[in-house]
Amino acid sequence: MSEANKHWRQGQMGLALTVTAAIVAAFWIGGSLEWAIPAAIVMLGFIAAMALRDRSQTAETLYGVGDERIRGLHLRTVALAGLVCLRSS
Repeated sequence: MSEANKHWRQGQMGLALTVTAAIVAAFWIGGSLEWAIPAAIVMLGFIAAMALRDRSQTAETLYGVGDERIRGLHLRTVALAGLVCLRSS
């Protein structure tokens, strides 16, 4: 991973943690602390998925990052999902 990419990823993680803290604070201020905990767990799950995406080829395919082969798989998969959505509506 390049140095610029490493800083970008750290910035993403910092922003995601900040958003998680803001969500918990908003629920807490709103008087619903019992809803803050599940919301924080969901956000932390998304953060964990973001952290693991560089280590998993499945996550690379889902996000569309990586080499030409992975970007091609992502493009075809998204196109097929779009066709399925059009046909089902």
